[in-house]
Amino acid sequence: MLTEVLALDLPGSGNAADFGFLAGPGSPGRLTRIDPLVAQVAGPLDLERQADELLKEQPERPDVVLAYCAGATFAVRLAERAGARAVLVDPYPITMDVIHFELTKLCRTLACDAPAYEAFAAGDLAQWEMVLNKTRDGLVGQYGGDEAAFEMVDGLLDRYRSWLRFLTACSAARPADTDRALVIAGKPLSGLDTLLADPAGATVRHVDAPTEPLASPQVQALLSAAIDAAAA
Repeated sequence: MLTEVLALDLPGSGNAADFGFLAGPGSPGRLTRIDPLVAQVAGPLDLERQADELLKEQPERPDVVLAYCAGATFAVRLAERAGARAVLVDPYPITMDVIHFELTKLCRTLACDAPAYEAFAAGDLAQWEMVLNKTRDGLVGQYGGDEAAFEMVDGLLDRYRSWLRFLTACSAARPADTDRALVIAGKPLSGLDTLLADPAGATVRHVDAPTEPLASPQVQALLSAAIDAAAA
């Protein structure tokens, strides 16, 4: 019987995770990849509710939930709700510093002025989104000003706003109560206490893969072994 594997992917966020090697012939599990931002939500996220809704959409309950970098906070929430094992590659906690950094990157992409950290920290989600929204008309004009340009720009801004909402929800999330968590770290590791209610109970494997960890044979072997173990 194949292990059901749910992998989080965040395309376009700079935190995309290529778990595709687990979908090939001879894979120890059946891989399903989900994008937690695909719903393009209209307001602040509730991670527990979003986790429940995404799990309801899956034909089978996952045995293992995989995530990379910024996906870790939501992955442990999914694992907690599903009673699954969380396997996290280079996880890190989402803080105000991280959100400001990501907002600054978005502003650079949209050629708008990012707020200084002091102003950002004193604001709220609606104000951060407004910084992005103000670029709409200019972007539409750059892309021709027609209906297709409006659709493209609105889709882009929806995605960026959803990313900020996702990060904001993650920054406020409580540590998840999930056991048998595996953490694979190719970078200095910190903040497990913000992700897991029992960080000491997690298995941590340090690897020599500081860049592109999911392409590392060592990381791939650890992931495959974790999926095999879940089927035992």
